[in-house]
Amino acid sequence: MRTLKLTQEQAIESFIRMHEGATMEESGTLKIITYISRRNMPCMAIFHGKSAKMDVNYAYRTTTDRDEAIERYKQADKKRTDYKERMKAERREFKHSLQKGSILVSSWGYEQTNVNYYEVTHVISDRTVEIREIHKSIDQKGPMSGHAVPCPGEFKDDFEPKRCLVSYGNSVKVNDYRSAHVWDGTPNYVSWYA
Repeated sequence: MRTLKLTQEQAIESFIRMHEGATMEESGTLKIITYISRRNMPCMAIFHGKSAKMDVNYAYRTTTDRDEAIERYKQADKKRTDYKERMKAERREFKHSLQKGSILVSSWGYEQTNVNYYEVTHVISDRTVEIREIHKSIDQKGPMSGHAVPCPGEFKDDFEPKRCLVSYGNSVKVNDYRSAHVWDGTPNYVSWYA
């Protein structure tokens, strides 16, 4: 049996109908509904964004307590919205700092830790670089484990140069399951099976 999904507008309308005297105000991404419960307590319910599911539905001892809580929610919403806008602007204005010769590392795997190193071979634009996989040197520290470091300039023959879009934070997506970021100069732990 399929259930009917309500839109946020329908959910709010239904909620207000159930609570006589309820009022709604919008503030940023919040829809704040205030009402008095059957037990004569001041209450509030909050929906945010486009969600049809309410975030909170609380009762308070006094109207002052409820109003203070509403103010805290408004401030938190403004802070979150400002942060998202700031991050969006930073990402939009982001220009990578990778240079030809920069080393990137990717650590990945399941039940073992694989490490691959890449060298930037060409800076194409403020957002794009060309990389090639390079060989690594492994110092075995235990049974089937050790620490790896890159061998700059020693390119693997089986990895064609690849153009990559540089993401915020100077990382690149190598393929569907692997991304690489700037190597910090410390050896990386690796493990393998026989």
